[in-house]
Amino acid sequence: MNPIRRRDFMGRMGAGAACTFGGYMMMSHTENGGRKKPLQLSETGCRVSPKELKVNIKPVSNYMIHEGVWTGPCRWNPNPPPEQERVNFHNYYQEWVKSIKKNLSKDAMMLEPIYIEYPEAIGYGENQLSRLKADAKEVDLYFARGNVYPQYPASLIGERYKKPVAMIGGYVNWDMSARLNSKGLEGYSVADFEELNKLIAVLRARKIFQQTNLLVVSNAPYNNRPAPSACVNFKDLNDRFGFKATIIGYKEFSEQRDRVINSQDIMDEVNRLSDKLIRNAEAVRMERKWIISSVVFYFTVKRLMEQYGCNGFTIECFEFCSNRKSYEWKTVPCLTHTLLKDAGYPSACEGDINAFLAMDLLMGISKRSAHMGNLYKKDENTMYIHHNVPAMKMMGFDKPDLSYSLQNFITEGWGTKVQMDLSKLKEKTVTIARSNPLASKLLLIKGEITGCDGYDKVGCSLRAEVNVPETEKLIRKARNYGFHYAMVYGDYTQEMLELADMLELELETHNI
Repeated sequence: MNPIRRRDFMGRMGAGAACTFGGYMMMSHTENGGRKKPLQLSETGCRVSPKELKVNIKPVSNYMIHEGVWTGPCRWNPNPPPEQERVNFHNYYQEWVKSIKKNLSKDAMMLEPIYIEYPEAIGYGENQLSRLKADAKEVDLYFARGNVYPQYPASLIGERYKKPVAMIGGYVNWDMSARLNSKGLEGYSVADFEELNKLIAVLRARKIFQQTNLLVVSNAPYNNRPAPSACVNFKDLNDRFGFKATIIGYKEFSEQRDRVINSQDIMDEVNRLSDKLIRNAEAVRMERKWIISSVVFYFTVKRLMEQYGCNGFTIECFEFCSNRKSYEWKTVPCLTHTLLKDAGYPSACEGDINAFLAMDLLMGISKRSAHMGNLYKKDENTMYIHHNVPAMKMMGFDKPDLSYSLQNFITEGWGTKVQMDLSKLKEKTVTIARSNPLASKLLLIKGEITGCDGYDKVGCSLRAEVNVPETEKLIRKARNYGFHYAMVYGDYTQEMLELADMLELELETHNI
């Protein structure tokens, strides 16, 4: 299957196919007007947990006031006198605000709504647009409405403030989305609040992605690394998405670890968390002291993330091993990856940026912890995903923890990892993804978990079986992406389609 972008896909569908996902329209961009870089949403700061991040929506009511009472092609029934129109429109506005408060997704935060009037003879212009300046930087999405040709003021708002604009309606709002999208901006035509809330969910995942600051631990970042397909052009990622990376060396990491160990208050927290993990586990196949050493590593990472305002993490396992810090500290990164993901922070094995990018998107859209592993063939209808980083919140951040055991990674008994039988989860459908080396494409796969083993073994042992048809075709695609893939439970393929389009990423699919 050739790589697709959603606007190309819609173009092949033809006019009669409605060109919608979830009912809302994203009109195809022209070659000259297609945006090269996604619009940046509001800056909330990386210290905000991705779990807590919301989309800031600004309701704007734009009402044209008629100058008098008469009839004509734009009003075949006499309009009320201007003074009565104002009363009516204010009432409509108040009811609209009540409706927004009642129906708006919990993923959104409503900024102060605004009522704007403009005169019929002069039209909508600078006086009206300037009233939106005060909180424009905080806005992620303008939600517009009005009375006469409301799509025109909405279009001007999008052009002035370079933020997405949405309108509810049957067809008038198509005029707004067509104009803005043809200019490389963003207009969204939705039919109702259900579709608006779907849009907000995708915008939220995009906002998380665009405001990622990844903590990378490495002395010689990305030289002679074991995952050569990973994108390490952080400047390009920042230019295109706003994505940031903070790289620190092992000297600084070691100093932070020493501060953790030498702080009685922090070590009290370390012991409490270790005991909680032991108490809640179905089985513990290692000594408590080795669990503590892994929790110390987690607190070290956590403090560094707080210090640098990071909301994601990765470390090169092979460098960590070869410099003997892992052996000296008696820990592996596996438990840290699991705990961070359960707190809402994407965390990837082996310094693999491409798997991290896919994980960031998947966790943002699903609100679930992700698994990560190597993808390889079992038979013509089954692939393995093989690694050691499941998580307790893979059914949802707001759901109870999944059952788990604590298992040693190293035969000597140390190196804590969380393990579970991934085939026993009630949900069977999974969405799997990875970006290509240029971070310009995503490979998106839908499958079904059919088996699992290795959850009581040492090493990188956890191996889930994923049913997907035509595995040879999938392998030919995967060879252009790399070896680690992120996975979440549930079918989020359509949402990922929208998200990829927003971020100007090409999408290649399998079993979708």
